[in-house]
Amino acid sequence: HTVQQTQQLGRLIGKPAASSALLTQSDRYFAYQQALLAPYRSQPLAVVQFIDARHLRIYGHNSLYGQTLERLQLRNAWSGKTNAWGFNQIGVLQLAKLPANTRLVVVHPHPANVQQQLNKSVLWQRLPFRQAQHQLVLPAVWSFGALPSMQRFANTLTLGLTGKQVTPW
Repeated sequence: HTVQQTQQLGRLIGKPAASSALLTQSDRYFAYQQALLAPYRSQPLAVVQFIDARHLRIYGHNSLYGQTLERLQLRNAWSGKTNAWGFNQIGVLQLAKLPANTRLVVVHPHPANVQQQLNKSVLWQRLPFRQAQHQLVLPAVWSFGALPSMQRFANTLTLGLTGKQVTPW
């Protein structure tokens, strides 16, 4: 879908060569990231943004994050319904329905007090995501962007999963 939109945009602005160059560069970039992330292909990832300590957005296949996971050959833990923007608003309790080995990928921003409230939540304490090895917190990435946003998400995800960069809550 993103490829077609990039080509169409290139035609609309009279720069089809520029859109082709971006697509070629993106293909190389994602291939490089795929190789780095090969060890993480078996672990499902749930990409979320907290609304508050009880509600969050979880991103599915048709989101920018979901499309990026697919390009990186990684597994999206969320296969449930999503809206036109690729996410579903769920309660924290619904995280319990995800596969047991899921890693929670929290994308900024979120309210400042979410971590403190989660630490006090009895429900959160029973979920595996409370443990550091089952979560990854990433800096903000525009979820409604196109290939440049996908590349930024791929880069921050790769840095986080490989341990080269971790964003604090």
